Amino acid sequence: TTTTTQFVRKNGSTFPVVITISQIKMGPDLFGAVLVFRDITKEKEVSQAKSEFISIASHQLRTPVSGLNWLTEGLQFTSQNLTSKQKGYVKDLSTLSKRLTELIEDLLDFSRLELKTGEVAEKHQIEVIGFIEEFVKEMGAYADSKKHSITLNAKITGHPTIEINKKALYNILQNILSNAIEYSPENTAVTINLEKTDSFVKISISNEGPLIPEDEKPHIFERFYRGESVRKVRQEGTGLGLYIVKKVIEESGGKVGFESEEGKDTMFWFTIPLKTANEIKPLPSADSSVAK
Repeated sequence: TTTTTQFVRKNGSTFPVVITISQIKMGPDLFGAVLVFRDITKEKEVSQAKSEFISIASHQLRTPVSGLNWLTEGLQFTSQNLTSKQKGYVKDLSTLSKRLTELIEDLLDFSRLELKTGEVAEKHQIEVIGFIEEFVKEMGAYADSKKHSITLNAKITGHPTIEINKKALYNILQNILSNAIEYSPENTAVTINLEKTDSFVKISISNEGPLIPEDEKPHIFERFYRGESVRKVRQEGTGLGLYIVKKVIEESGGKVGFESEEGKDTMFWFTIPLKTANEIKPLPSADSSVAK
């Protein structure tokens, strides 16, 4: 097993250490263990520098790409004055600029997670059913444009509440749902299921997607990983989406996984801890919101 912790130097400063424990057999009925302690200060510094570089580069790219999108939209608006060949160029330019925007957003989300910025760390109390219903409404037009429908199946009663960053939860749902739409046949439904246990809410999104090969399954949530089966359907992509999903959910105290078997729908799911009644903060009343 491997774990990461902090050690304290004589001067009181701390440094990160990875501890690896390996079992060894010393005799017929005698076992021992080897503990390896490794200072990972340099690795942490390099990782931090990489994340900071990604964050700075992404922010610097955002402005010119936004301008590119505006100019492209302007060209499309006046495309009646263009030749058919020029219209084709403008269409390709629009597609490429949108892909570049998606790439920048993925890199920004990645850097926020790695740097643990306040934007990601901030938590909100969310009433699950209402949040998902609103999400489905907002994604309806996108699903229609891709010739799909979204079905919501809520097996929950009451008003279960969770605590997670709102934008992060929306991005998680959008990531999994858009994947389900992109990688399933046209004119099929993508289903969102809501379930509740005593301490967790489980959200699953299923589609008639392609079977995920066994050799790709262990790597699905690795950063920058895109399997061969995925690239056959869609060439572009960063391989960061599901990595970000897993990291956010696990840091919120939940779990994430998927099921892909022959003859069954492909399903990605995640859980988030429920807030108990005594943990839920009441909304301020109209009187209490007035400064005295």
